[in-house]
Amino acid sequence: MKKVSIIGASGFIGSRLLRHLAEVGRGRVEVTGTGFTRAGGGLARLDVTDRGALAAHLEQAFDLVVLLAGTKDVARCEREPAWAEALNAEPVEEVLRLVRARGLGTRVVFLSSDHVFAGDRGQYRDDDPTEPCTVYGRTKALGEQAVLAAPGPHTVVRSAAVLGRGAVFLEWLLQRLRSPGEVPLYTDVFNTPTPLGLLVELLGELLLAPEPGDRRIVHLVGDRRLSRWETGVLVAGLVGGVQATLVGARHVPGADLLQHDLSMLRSPVACGRRQEGLEAGLRRELAGG
Repeated sequence: MKKVSIIGASGFIGSRLLRHLAEVGRGRVEVTGTGFTRAGGGLARLDVTDRGALAAHLEQAFDLVVLLAGTKDVARCEREPAWAEALNAEPVEEVLRLVRARGLGTRVVFLSSDHVFAGDRGQYRDDDPTEPCTVYGRTKALGEQAVLAAPGPHTVVRSAAVLGRGAVFLEWLLQRLRSPGEVPLYTDVFNTPTPLGLLVELLGELLLAPEPGDRRIVHLVGDRRLSRWETGVLVAGLVGGVQATLVGARHVPGADLLQHDLSMLRSPVACGRRQEGLEAGLRRELAGG
């Protein structure tokens, strides 16, 4: 039976992945989840900035470790770059160092982000060079570099604009849609919306595959490029009781940390799989996943 650890299983993506692997991998996979600020409920408490605690956790000899812990507070990362690196990059480097130094034979899968790209042209492929423009993006790129430099079948998984109940943008949008008034959304800021259920299913297939494959970087994202305004229109069409009016707005560069176009193309390894479309995936998420 394959032993899997999900480091960061108390978070938005990690909690859903933990449940998914426990269900689809029943009888084949033994899954352990860790958390820190929200540990409990069967999760082991683990501070990823504590090297001793990381070493003790890895001594359980996992076949696979999925690294989801870290911060996505882009604004705070800009203000506190050392804090951002300590959470997003250094734990990845330390896990890989321990795996190598102790001869553990553990495969590491690191969840990265579209923010590793410059955001000037979009439609990024998994083999395009990275050029992060934010501290958050740079810390994720550092984690990627550690994975790609380490010997072994380790993998970087990039996803983007993950939407599900609890996602900051989606919750903000739903709240605004229920109240009268105008909701301005950018027509010139693009990404690749990814329903949480779709990401978890694609990630589960990658993790449970008999062989890791030869791709070191994999993009697991939705099936289309949308602006923030187009995403808002799509969500508004799927929910009832909409009282607000969506209004297109132009983005002023430098006014915030949003980038023009961070859209990504799904990797070939995931393109051939039959998956529900964006509307169906969002409908499922809006119904509670």
